[in-house]
Formats: sequence, structure tokens, C-alpha cells
Amino acid sequence: MGRMSERVGFVLGLAVVGVGGLLGGELPPVMPDRKPAAAAAPKTGALVFEKTEISFDDITDEKPVEMMFPFTNTGDQAITIRRMTAHCGCTTPELEKKTYEAGESGAIKVIFDPHRRYGKQAKQVTVYTDDPVRPIKILMVRGYVRAIVYVEPFLTNFGQVSKGETGSKVMYVIGEKEGFEITEIVSTNPEVIGAEIVGSTPVDKDGLEMVKYTIRVDLLGAKRSGRYAEQLVFKTNDPRRPEIDANVLVRVPSELMLGRPMVRVGKIAVGDSFEKEMLLKHERDVPFKILKIESESKLLDLAFEWDNPEDPGQAHTIVVKGSAVAGGGAIPDKIIVTTDLDDEEPVTMHFKGIVVDPAKAKKRAEAAGKRSTGGVVEIED
Repeated sequence: MGRMSERVGFVLGLAVVGVGGLLGGELPPVMPDRKPAAAAAPKTGALVFEKTEISFDDITDEKPVEMMFPFTNTGDQAITIRRMTAHCGCTTPELEKKTYEAGESGAIKVIFDPHRRYGKQAKQVTVYTDDPVRPIKILMVRGYVRAIVYVEPFLTNFGQVSKGETGSKVMYVIGEKEGFEITEIVSTNPEVIGAEIVGSTPVDKDGLEMVKYTIRVDLLGAKRSGRYAEQLVFKTNDPRRPEIDANVLVRVPSELMLGRPMVRVGKIAVGDSFEKEMLLKHERDVPFKILKIESESKLLDLAFEWDNPEDPGQAHTIVVKGSAVAGGGAIPDKIIVTTDLDDEEPVTMHFKGIVVDPAKAKKRAEAAGKRSTGGVVEIED
């Protein structure tokens, strides 16, 4: 027990001596913290607009309006406006030049065409720059457009009708001029579309006293198949809008029926050939003859054979023979069949298939093989 006490005392004595020596000696100097030198800020351009939204208040639809969006490059290096896009065809942004030096000012001109743009308007222009911080700027144009002459609706669609089918729809023409009159109505296809004034009445529109004409639009019976996109032109006594037009659509389907609407060839390679058979028949068994078959082919070399059977109830057989002469993906070609029927438009057949180039396909396969083996190419002995 005595020896244990001596050992503990000896150890404690050493500890005291060690601490005393440390306190009595000089402490190592404290090193100051070294902060890394601040990196120089990168030079950038910054396009700052005086305003990003302009209101043109209330205007009529007589002529376009122009608005200016001034800006300044407040950065320390040149900035380039790469492109500008408007989200409506009625709005056009214009710029004198694309690049502006540090401190240089400029302006974007925005032209808004109010024709057929009635009521409240909110049009956006997006400006794309090479500013690394804010590369996109949004400009807005707002206002209200009041038409001096309205057509409602602007588009009258009779949809799909049979040959000779007739019908009527109603549209309105509204003018603000005192004593406003429609002096004449002109149809671009008077054999198919006609129009007549039914009556007129005063109305309140946009807070103005206006005159509203009721127009009956007549489908007179199209004799030939096809898609008709016609116009009615209303001539008025308002010198600001002496003419205003409206669109009329009609679709008369063909009575010539294809056994298949498409020539399906699947996936073929350059040099491959094919032969397909198509059937063409009149739905009412009206006799007809095929006069010619044409195709402006880009990827295929085509030839056609057909018959003209005596029996009108029998379908005509069309044989399409072809070979792929160029690779280029999906086949864009179409075949146009013209008959001797005056009341039928030519029949169009489209291709469904792909032409591949064997050499390019081989390269893609080899590249895919290399990727799958981690870039290692195996060589056979």
C-alpha cells in the first residue's frame, strides 16, 4: 500500500513539473488567418428597360400602332440581343442592331396590328440575350381594340355535305358609322356560296350606337367533290372600311372509294423493291375510267398499272411497283389518280413506310455495339 502511494505521488509530481515548465516557457506565436484573395467579378452586360409594359388604351382597328421600349446596357461589357419572338402574328418586334456596348442605349419597336383583334388585348414579346444572369426579358403590350365594322362570325363552316346539298346559316355585319349601309355582297364562288341581307336594326356595342345587318349565307349545292374555302366580301359606305370579308368553308367528300387509303410498304432498304395492289370503286357504281396516275417521288422509283373494267360495279385494280432509291426516313411521297369524272377531284393515296440506308444502318449498329462493350472492339483471329 505504501509503495502504491509513492508511485502516485511520483506521477503527480512529474505532471506538476511538466505544467510549470510549459507555463514558464514561451508560447508559440499565433499565426494570423490568411483569407484567399477575392476573385475579380466577371464582366457582364445587363439590359435594363425603362419600362416593360405599355398600354395603348382604346383604339380602332383602322391601322397598326407602334410602341417603343427604350433600354440601356448598364453592364461593363457588350451585350447581344440574339432573337425576339412575339406570341401572336399581330405583333412584330423590330430592332436597329443586335449588339450594344457597355453604357449604350437603344430601343425595341413593337408594332401591333389590330385588324380582326377585337376587345381586350394582351400581347407578349420575349427578348433573348447573352446576359449570363438574366438572359430573357418579357415585354407586354395591352389595350382595347374597337372595330369600326364587325363580322360575326368571321368563319361560317357548313362542314361536310353531299353533292348538291343546300342549306343556310346566319352571320351579322355591324358598323358604327351613322347611316351605315352594306352596298353590295360579292361571293368568290357564286355557284356554291350566296348571301342576302335579311334586315337591319340599331344596336349598342362597345358603348356606341351601331347598325347591325343580318345576313343569310346560302349553300347553293356544290356539284364537285373537294374542299371549298370561299369568301364573302361586304362593300360598305364607310370610307374607313369600304370592304370587309368573311370566310365560308364547305367539304364535299369524294364518291370514289379506295380499298386502302395508304400504300403500306413497311421498312425497306435502298435497293429493295415492292409491289402493291390497290382497288378503286365508285360508291354508286357510276362508270368511270382512270386517265392517269402520277407521283413526284423523292425516295422511290415508281411505276403504275391499272385496268378499266366494263362492269361499273367492279372495282378498278391499281398495281404500284417500286423500289427504294434513296434513304431518308419516312416516305413523303403520294400518288394522285385522275379519272374522267368531272364531278370528282383527283384521288390521293399516301405511303406509310420508311426507307433506310444500309450503310448508315450498319454504322449505327456498329456504334451501338461499341457502346454496349464499353468501347472495346473485339477482333477475331
